Amino acid sequence: MDAEGNMMETGIYEGFAYVYDLFMEDVIPYGDWSKKIIRILRKYGVKPDATVCDLGCGTGIITKALAMEGYQMIGIDRSTDMLDLAAVRSEDIEEGAEPLAVQFFRGDIRNFALYDFVDAFICTCDSINYVLEDDELFDMLDIVADYLKPGGLFIFDIKTRYTFEHILADNTFAETVYEGSYIWENHYDPDTELNEYDLTIYSENGLDAFYRFHEYHQQRAYDEKTICEMLDMSGFEILQMFDTDTGRKPGKKAERISFVTRTKTS
Repeated sequence: MDAEGNMMETGIYEGFAYVYDLFMEDVIPYGDWSKKIIRILRKYGVKPDATVCDLGCGTGIITKALAMEGYQMIGIDRSTDMLDLAAVRSEDIEEGAEPLAVQFFRGDIRNFALYDFVDAFICTCDSINYVLEDDELFDMLDIVADYLKPGGLFIFDIKTRYTFEHILADNTFAETVYEGSYIWENHYDPDTELNEYDLTIYSENGLDAFYRFHEYHQQRAYDEKTICEMLDMSGFEILQMFDTDTGRKPGKKAERISFVTRTKTS
């Protein structure tokens, strides 16, 4: 609420940014995902000291994990609040340790610009699902391809249609911890393939009181066949595709699928 006690409408991942990690730490295995990404990068020749761009970097947990392995990291996110938290996180290293090579920029993953080419892009935590239109996703893939060095990788994940239809559906989720709470209402429309999120967030303000925020999100359901076709049309080859949770071939009930791709050489 503001000074007059009114609920504040915020952009996506603004009010939620300050409680996001509190609620996601038990849902998203950031440590395992970071290790898996590092193994994939090394497997395909993207070694430490290479430059990696984290699209939709959020609060920078994975960005920092890769930077601590020696990668030169660039983080891009549209939420200023998320980027502020990510910048603080990247500065929080052991005393005497070398500063991390991390730069953060505010930008939209559908239409962004870099100052130079990079060795790899990553885009985790279903950021791709926030791209709602085919032409927007094609634009994004074109930009990624344009900024990749020859043989560079693009690693990303998506929430599956199964997740939207059967896990989120029209369900409501809520959670409370000492520092805040949220109410997360979902509605999935199979005709438009869009999932609407209504988020009400209560966040501690440090003065024994709480701010109340409201955010509205939309994500689109993509199946793996559609993504594969779009990657092919955009000039990418798929090196790996796996169930993010199990590491195995995606089944009908896979909730999240990871893709490892690179631009075609011929």
